[in-house]
Amino acid sequence: MPEFHNSVDTLRLKFFEKGLTEADLVLLSGETHTIGTTTCFFVRDRLYAFMGANTSDPAISPALLPSLERQCPKDGSPLDRILLLDQVTGDSFDVQSLINIKNGFSVLPSDSILYENNITKSVVDFYSVPESAFAGDFVVEVQFVMNV
Repeated sequence: MPEFHNSVDTLRLKFFEKGLTEADLVLLSGETHTIGTTTCFFVRDRLYAFMGANTSDPAISPALLPSLERQCPKDGSPLDRILLLDQVTGDSFDVQSLINIKNGFSVLPSDSILYENNITKSVVDFYSVPESAFAGDFVVEVQFVMNV
C-alpha cells in the first residue's frame, strides 16, 4: 500500500509491482482523494518541518497554507483533528482533487508529488478537465483493482 510520505518513484514502483501504470496511480491515488478526510498527523510535517527544515512545503499554494495552518496549528493542535482532503469542493466526487494537485491545493504530500513527475503530471493534466473521461475510467480502475 502506498504511504502518504512516499516519493513519486516509490509510488510508481509499488503500482508497477501490481501491474499498474502511472494512469492507475493518478486515478487511484490522486482521484480517490476527491472525497474523504485525513488528520493533522499526516500533514503536520508538510506545514512546519518540510524535509526536516523549519519551513512549509513550497508546493503548497500560498492561498491554501494559512487555512491548513489554522486547522492544524503548530502548537496545541491534536494530531487526530480531521481535515477534508479536498479543501475546495469538500465531499463532491469530481475532478477537483486533480485541479488541486495542479494548483498546489493538495492536502497530502503523496498527491502533491504527482505533479512533480512528467508522466504523472501529464495524466493529472489529462484528467483534470471536467469533460475528461475520468469518471468512466475511474470506475474501470476500481473494478480492475478489486481483482488485483
